[in-house]
Amino acid sequence: MDSRLATAHPAEGLLARNAFYNFLGQAVPLLAAVVSVPYVIHGLGPERFGLLSLAWVVLGYFTIFDLGLGRATTKYIAQLVITGEHDRARDVVWTSLVCQLSFGTVGGALLLAASPVLVDRVLHVPQDLLPETRRTFALISLALPLVLVSSSLSGALEGRQRFDLVNAIRIPASVATYLFPAIGVALRLDVAHVVLLVILSRASAAAALLWVYSRVHPNFFPTRPRWRLLRALLGFGAWVTVSSFVGPILVYFERFALAAAASVQALGYYVAPYEAVTRLWVLPSSVAVTLFPVFSQLAETQDNASASQLMLAAMRIVAFLVAPLTLALVVFGREVMDLWLGASFAQHSAQVLQVLAVGVFINALAHVPYALLQGSGRPDLTAKFHLMELPLHVIATVILVRKFGAVGAAWAWTLRVGVDAVLLNWAALRLTGTHGIARTVRRALATGVALVATGALVDHFRSTFFRQEGPLVGLLSGGAMLLVAAYLLAGILLLEEGDRRVLMTSALRS
Repeated sequence: MDSRLATAHPAEGLLARNAFYNFLGQAVPLLAAVVSVPYVIHGLGPERFGLLSLAWVVLGYFTIFDLGLGRATTKYIAQLVITGEHDRARDVVWTSLVCQLSFGTVGGALLLAASPVLVDRVLHVPQDLLPETRRTFALISLALPLVLVSSSLSGALEGRQRFDLVNAIRIPASVATYLFPAIGVALRLDVAHVVLLVILSRASAAAALLWVYSRVHPNFFPTRPRWRLLRALLGFGAWVTVSSFVGPILVYFERFALAAAASVQALGYYVAPYEAVTRLWVLPSSVAVTLFPVFSQLAETQDNASASQLMLAAMRIVAFLVAPLTLALVVFGREVMDLWLGASFAQHSAQVLQVLAVGVFINALAHVPYALLQGSGRPDLTAKFHLMELPLHVIATVILVRKFGAVGAAWAWTLRVGVDAVLLNWAALRLTGTHGIARTVRRALATGVALVATGALVDHFRSTFFRQEGPLVGLLSGGAMLLVAAYLLAGILLLEEGDRRVLMTSALRS
């Protein structure tokens, strides 16, 4: 197979378009959050906004009741579509939906039963907010089945490469998560009624996904679940659930360690740059989500050479997109933090931002092999890697946080994602073979040397000519210069001709 990303699939440019749809599906809601959240915070006040934020977190984290069925549905639908087994694909979807509805009902009932203890004893809710908080948790428990059912329906559409339809529904629903609270503030609604609006939007999205999938899959109605398929779905999904459970601990442990060993102020110096720089994940995740069903199909046909070439092509494109932005954050980290949060904050957080930027770039290179391993039916490897990393990460974080504070937390996180990236890439290449790896490594090394040299030159230019001009002038002049030079060099040295064509196809069809 040609190593070009676009030709890895029968439809020319389909993967490029799907990656762009996924990018929009994450970027548009993020923009809506940036615009609406300050207004919502001001309107609700810190205590009620904290309650709303808790509702968002619960709706997100309690998808562990999904047990990996959404991801499993994508994998098996992708494989059954390529073999033409449409009746079996229908059985997979209905089995997944019935299970999700059952798991969501059980999870919602457990949350509802635990709500009095959570509200009255764990969360320390102010007395005047207790009735509102209880109503909010009751509503969240009702929403859980909708969230899980939507996960399987989205997964089924993704398995059929219909990311256009998924994101046509996902974007309005995700925007509503942030827009409805703003409407609620304007109408002077309490948090419970705001959450009700959000849940109604989730219900509408679930209904739309069901209707759309029934149009994509002929003869979808009527049928019943085939319980013999459940073992395969849950066997795959169980390992995905392990990663889903351990993942948040790996991501958030530094925050607890900082709050315990350093101070809440140090936590703020860490969280602010973390939340900013990790927004770059929208780029690699858009690519990886697109490739997961394709890797599933290649695994079904045992086309390891194509899978390896596709993975390397995708990683080159991800590196091209993220590396110049990472370099700019490393060189101009102090200016970015100064303009965003002020000179005092920049003094404590600039180095944190720089270290985390390196970690985000390393982690970006792990998204594609992660998708390949799971698409190839080896979610056990990704879960085992997470379990192995957990104790090492905890020890390293405790030591580095005590010694270096927020910067130590950033280094602990970066070291952990570095180990994870090495393990994932090693396992992926061992699974599929090393077709084309030597050529990609040579390109990567040449690009890395060129980008580091460019960053050093721009940093010298900035410190020589714009030292006294302030952060804005330095960032606008040197930052623009650095990004243009870095993207030109990465485009020439790192990308192959097919990679450039994929990027051009995505840009022209966007």
